[in-house]
Amino acid sequence: MEKYLNPIFAIKEDDATTHERLENAALKIAEKKSFHYPLQQKIMAESIKILIPEEKAKLIETVSTEFASFLNTKEGVHLVCNAIDYMEPKDKKVLLKGFKGKVKELLLAEHSLCHVVLIKILSTVDDTILVKKTILNVINPLDF
Repeated sequence: MEKYLNPIFAIKEDDATTHERLENAALKIAEKKSFHYPLQQKIMAESIKILIPEEKAKLIETVSTEFASFLNTKEGVHLVCNAIDYMEPKDKKVLLKGFKGKVKELLLAEHSLCHVVLIKILSTVDDTILVKKTILNVINPLDF
């Protein structure tokens, strides 16, 4: 029986090491602001789920202030959407204020996937007045 259980315990230890490496890599990427490639964004998106609250807050702060850097790749949009799930209301306000005056530009940019993030914001943010001011009033069907 032990010979069958040992490989299982080894996998769990390897997973812990892999998680630690993933967490460390994500935090270094966020600190150095070197998140311009899809692989780096994927690492950040996957690690945000397993980080401890203090480290998660650092990653969320980076995403909420630098969100425009993530809107051109599928992995970046996945990161922003994952971050929105873990954001406190104050972080969501920072994110929304970052959209102020840039919504049309971001939506009309080439290869932009901003619409996915906007749908996520519209479905999760509770501050309807701020959402209306920063996004809905700007996105008027008559303007396009």
